[in-house]
Amino acid sequence: MKKLLLIITLFFISISAIADTPAQQKLLQHLQGFNTLKADFKQTLASVNARNSQKSIGKMYIKRPSEFRWEIQRPFNQVMVSNGKALWVYDRDLDQVSIRSMQQTIDSPASLLTGHAKQLINRYKIDAFIENKIEVFKLTPKNDDAMLKWLTMYFNGEKLVKMRLTDQFGQQSMIEFSNIKIDSKLDNYLFNLKFPKNVDVIDNRDEQSKS
Repeated sequence: MKKLLLIITLFFISISAIADTPAQQKLLQHLQGFNTLKADFKQTLASVNARNSQKSIGKMYIKRPSEFRWEIQRPFNQVMVSNGKALWVYDRDLDQVSIRSMQQTIDSPASLLTGHAKQLINRYKIDAFIENKIEVFKLTPKNDDAMLKWLTMYFNGEKLVKMRLTDQFGQQSMIEFSNIKIDSKLDNYLFNLKFPKNVDVIDNRDEQSKS
């Protein structure tokens, strides 16, 4: 589940390149169309045989150019915060904080979510179509070794209302967004992760990333 969360994390940050196809241009137009974004989310993670599923709910906050907060509230309590360079994950139930540099995931799909649109375009084939008046973008990795099999994004007008991620093992994650607010004021404290001094901190960044 955490791998899929990393794939979701910061997809909307630092979009800056020029697209080559109409589908790419339209997707970038959606992703560039706000300065701040907040929404509630409901996530369902299903196994390959769909017999078992995990459900979680929480809130997402994005502030351009590089700040992101993904907060799971139930059934467990976890907060992911990033400034575009590093990612902090705080598991309150485990009293543990882990830190990683986004540069360390440069060869994984997670890097696409914190990088520039050029990386997105170069590594994914993007198709667009309309489904029940919803604009759908299907992103398929060009690299056979990618973590994801595909990623699908659903837009109702200018608002992202749903994402579906499928990994190479057939595990699916469906994320539905509601109470979507665009360009509302977001307080800076949302992107400043605070945690008690007695929690375990696991810093997975290399020395260059820490500086």
